[in-house]
Amino acid sequence: RLFADIVVIEKDAAAKRTNVRRVLDRKFASAAIDDKLRRDVAVNVPVLGRIVEIPFAFQNGRFNFIKPVPFESKSVSTSERTACQYAVEGRSLYDYESADYGRMQLLVVGKFRAGDRETREAVQRVLNENHVRLMRFEQVPDLIDEIRRTGKPLAK
Repeated sequence: RLFADIVVIEKDAAAKRTNVRRVLDRKFASAAIDDKLRRDVAVNVPVLGRIVEIPFAFQNGRFNFIKPVPFESKSVSTSERTACQYAVEGRSLYDYESADYGRMQLLVVGKFRAGDRETREAVQRVLNENHVRLMRFEQVPDLIDEIRRTGKPLAK
């Protein structure tokens, strides 16, 4: 029973990640910023010693890797653990200069349950301490505007 519960939880989490990514992908596509937005970017995360694929990225002062993440668990500690995973990856990217991308930063687009200020503040605290930017899903229009204003056009 425990195994079945864990499998269901993992499948639910994967489905939420996919859904958040899909919605973000549609928002980016309708914003017509494809000249400044990279998709499915592979990057070496030094602390992990392996390549991680990030769905979106853009270049301004740093190479910004955009990762949509659902923080919709009813448990603050579950969301904090998720934030810690991205904090470790983000800190590693921030502290490392890549030959391919130069200076880097992880930007998490977080999807929170409506009115869940406690989780949002806990996640924000963990990510900020590790140089990971957090934008709430509702702030995607601001992110699109930032990409439009500061993003460098992609090399053809």
